[in-house]
Amino acid sequence: MFRGVVEVKGTANQEISLVERNGRVPVREKPAEKALSAQLHQGIQEMDIKVERGYEPSRIIVKAGLPVRLNFFRQDPNNCLSKVLLPDFELAADLPLNQMTSVEFTPQHPGEYRFTCGMEMFHGVVEVQESGTTSQEKRGEKVIHDDRNKSSPTI
Repeated sequence: MFRGVVEVKGTANQEISLVERNGRVPVREKPAEKALSAQLHQGIQEMDIKVERGYEPSRIIVKAGLPVRLNFFRQDPNNCLSKVLLPDFELAADLPLNQMTSVEFTPQHPGEYRFTCGMEMFHGVVEVQESGTTSQEKRGEKVIHDDRNKSSPTI
């Protein structure tokens, strides 16, 4: 019978740490993904995504009915991350190492749409919300949209 310490990884939403002496396996939930809203630039919702050991940010919030441009900057030499797939929009793009690659589409309906690497090991989500007023505007807060051209990536 084995009596020692074993490190085991859990499901995508859980990480299992070391086995305790009594044989129980403590489970620690991963922190929730941080969602970032795409910025509006000249009528296009835009987000820069760093591709390194996955996608950062991995959850992007956009509005339905407006064009979206996702700018992927791949820094990870892992071949798995050399391609990005957006199956719900029938899009695929090669991601050359250390280069910005833009993918554009216009989501028409609210919902969550996955994007993945070529092997579907790494993934992210584009969360499409109803277009219209934002929650800030509903509360009477002033909302400033940045319509400046970007001259260089912010990654």
